[in-house]
Amino acid sequence: MEKAINGCVQVEKQGNYVSITSEELDGCDVLGIMLFSVVSIAKSEGIDLRQIHQIIDALDQRLELEECEQKYD
Repeated sequence: MEKAINGCVQVEKQGNYVSITSEELDGCDVLGIMLFSVVSIAKSEGIDLRQIHQIIDALDQRLELEECEQKYD
């Protein structure tokens, strides 16, 4: 089963604050894309995935997901 995902995800970091803004995507799509990206970067950089798991566990209470309002032309 294939599912097309159309939209954008914007990640902004200011100090220790991380903001994730999604446009035309739901929260599950955004989290899936972010997790896939983190694992891909970790594997390409030789980072142990157990370390990524520990980092995600430490950050899960500090991440804020903001959904954009849909823009219509």
